[in-house]
This record gives sequence, structure tokens and C-alpha cells, in this order.
Amino acid sequence: MPSDPIADIYERTLLSEVPRIAPGDPQLSALARRLPGDRQAAIVDAGCGNGRYALGLARNGYTNVLGVDLFDRLETQGLFRYDTADVAHLPLPDESVDLVYSMSVVHYLPNPEDGFREFGRVLKPGGTVVLSAHTRYSPFTWVRAVARACGRAKHLRGLKFWSAGQYVRMLRSAGLEVLDVDGFYLLFVPMVLRHGLRILLGGRATTAAPDLEAARNARRSWRWLRRLRSIFGYHLLIAARKPE
Repeated sequence: MPSDPIADIYERTLLSEVPRIAPGDPQLSALARRLPGDRQAAIVDAGCGNGRYALGLARNGYTNVLGVDLFDRLETQGLFRYDTADVAHLPLPDESVDLVYSMSVVHYLPNPEDGFREFGRVLKPGGTVVLSAHTRYSPFTWVRAVARACGRAKHLRGLKFWSAGQYVRMLRSAGLEVLDVDGFYLLFVPMVLRHGLRILLGGRATTAAPDLEAARNARRSWRWLRRLRSIFGYHLLIAARKPE
């Protein structure tokens, strides 16, 4: 069992779930837009959880995917590699990776910039980072903070929530060039309705290989709306690159 209390919570909950990706998953769309064309490119899922995105990439022919998390072991179905490690201390040599993605993980680091510097260390020049995170001014985060204060949301104990602007500054301080800032699910009620409609129309989460082309070509919003989502949405989404 992992010694980290947050990893222990996730091992007892997340790892009991079948890894599935929902149709229209906005994190998959952000990732798909930055995927290398080379299916043998070195890719790291930093904080892979139950491995749903790593499995999705592997089922689409990506053969060099490494998942990293704090669990002692993870079922990879033989489709990708797994290593037990902190995302701020990746078990990889310098400049050995084409893409690092980290979904809903970096806000668990005491200082996310440590993770960004580590991502920059392992990335090849021109390599890309894609990440998502809770943000300070999101109403969804306020709900989480209230739940934490009431003794719930144990996985959020001790967390500091950072703003979208702070994440951007930390990435730049770590030597990375920010390419895109967005977010997803700006308002709670439309989010619930959207999920409900997908279920009614048969668009349930699936274990099948996700359609990366459809995810890559998902409609983009106006810049001002992306900016609003990055501040007030359910999650922030950022893409950055290591300068060549």
C-alpha cells in the first residue's frame, strides 16, 4: 500500500473503477491536439490514476507510453508501462520525452513549479506539456473547500488552490512557453444537463479506444470564453512547450 495518504484514498476508490473515457472528454481533446504524429514518441502520463488516458493512447497505437503515480502497482493490461514515482521526481533521464501530460494532479504538489521544472527537465527541446488543475476562483473549487471544511473531500486536505494566472507564471518561471490557456465546464447546471443528455442519448463512458481525431477536431471557443473557463471553470487546461 502507498504511504502517501492521498494515494491511499485514490487506491481505495479510483483503482476500483474500470478505466473509461467519456465521449467529448475535454481533457482528452486538449491532449489530442498536442499529441505527436509519431506513434513511437515517448509520452509520460504524470499522475496516471487508473490509467484511462494511457490506455486510450495505447489503444490508438502509441507504443511508448509511461504511466507514473504513487501506487505500488497498476493494471496496465500490458498496453503501457507503469512506474511508482512522484511526478516531481520522474524516473527518466534529461531530454528523453516528447510529451508530458498531467490531468488533475499538479495541484497536489506543495509547489507546482517543482513539477513544471521536472517536466521541463525530461522534455526534449520542442516537447510539450498538457495539464489540468483545480483553480482558486472557480465556484466548483469553493464547493470543494466547503466540503473539506465540513470534514468531507479528504483527498483535498492541506491543498492550496492556485489561480490560472499563477499557474501560467510558474510555467514560465520553469522555462516553459505557454501555448494555450483554457478550461472546461464553466457553469454547474449546464455541466449536469450535458452529462445527462449524453447518458440519455447513449453516450456513456467506454473502455474502447477513443476517437482521437474527433477529440482533436472538437470545436474551439472564442478566446474570451476560454479565458473565463480557465478562471471559473471546473478545471483549468494549459498547454506549454519547452523552447528548442
